[in-house]
This record gives sequence, C-alpha cells and structure tokens, in this order.
Amino acid sequence: TCAALNDPLVLAVALMVDGEPAGARTEPERKPVSRSAPPTQPADRNGEVALSLLGQASTLPRAGPGAELSASHRLIGGLLAHVEVGAFLPVSAELEAPAEADLGFAFAALGLCDGSSLGPAWSLRLCAAGVFALAYASTQGIQGGARHSATLLGAEIAVEGHARLSRRLFLAASLRAHYLPSAPRFVYRVDGVEKNAFEFRHFDATASLGLGVTF
Repeated sequence: TCAALNDPLVLAVALMVDGEPAGARTEPERKPVSRSAPPTQPADRNGEVALSLLGQASTLPRAGPGAELSASHRLIGGLLAHVEVGAFLPVSAELEAPAEADLGFAFAALGLCDGSSLGPAWSLRLCAAGVFALAYASTQGIQGGARHSATLLGAEIAVEGHARLSRRLFLAASLRAHYLPSAPRFVYRVDGVEKNAFEFRHFDATASLGLGVTF
C-alpha cells in the first residue's frame, strides 16, 4: 500500500532530523584579530648643532687649540646648509728680543654639505664653503707696538663623520682644508730694520672633534 511504501521515507527523514540534535549547530569559532598600533615614527629632525674642539698645526706659528660652533639644516635629500664660527687661541711668535707678538685667527664659514648614511649609526659628509677670516697680531716691546688685524676671504672643503650616540646626541669629527688667496704678513721694525713676524699660509688644514644634538 502507499502507506507501506512511505514508511522508509518517513524513517529516513526522521533519522536525518534526529541525527542532528537541537542546539548542536554552532557558529564557527572566530579568532580575535590582533590589531597592533602602527609603529610610531620618530619626528623628522632637520637641524643639528655641534660644539667642537679645534686643532691646527700650520695656521699659526705654533700648534694650538681652538673651539667651533656649527649648525646644519637639511634642505632636500642629503643636502644640508651648513654654518660655522670658530677661533684659535693666540700663540706667541718668536721675535728678536725684546720684541714679542701674539697671533690669532678667527673665522666664519657658510656652505653646503652632501651627506650619505653608512648605516643606522654612521654618516659621512663632504662640505664646501666660503670663508670669512680675521687674522690678528698683538705686539709688545717694540716701537709702535699695537694690535694689528687683517680680514680675509677664502674657501674651505671638509670631510665630516658623525657617529650617533643616542636618539638625539652624536659625535662629530672633521678634517678641513682652507685656501686663502691673499695671505697677510705681519712685520715689525728693530732699529729701523723691517723684520718678518709671521706670514700666514695660502693653504692650511685643521681638525675638529665635538658633540652635537639634533632637533
């Protein structure tokens, strides 16, 4: 009969329904998505200031120390505007007794540097600048003893290296060569005879080592 034929179908449907207990269907487990905050990038630091000790062996009659204050500002890429002012302590020149003379040298430079990074903590720069300098001499023990000075214009090329000590501090070292087209000569007279006290060189070299900070 039709009822007999329908029994297996009813049984199959019942088995299909009974095989999945109520409440057995669960939502697939969703793993929480971890959203870490984007890494904070250090603020761009386009400026730096450094205070350095200077050394010279040929600028003045004898080797002596000096000091320099320099500042740089990034323009574009690795190009920086660079300014520096410095001076050397006066040193004495050997003159005929009883004459005495102290000679000094101060300068200011303005130019450009092209820098390249050698790693996360090291950088190297090549700089070129125009130089305004003041050479001066103070004499004693001779007739007309006084303070004399001469202003000079020249050029400078330099190689600078920076080693980063912390997020803002760095160690700076440099080697510089200066060219002075007109080198002054200081003279003095003894018994009417003109004698040479010191003649500045057209070329000289200096070195510096200092500490700087970026901002």
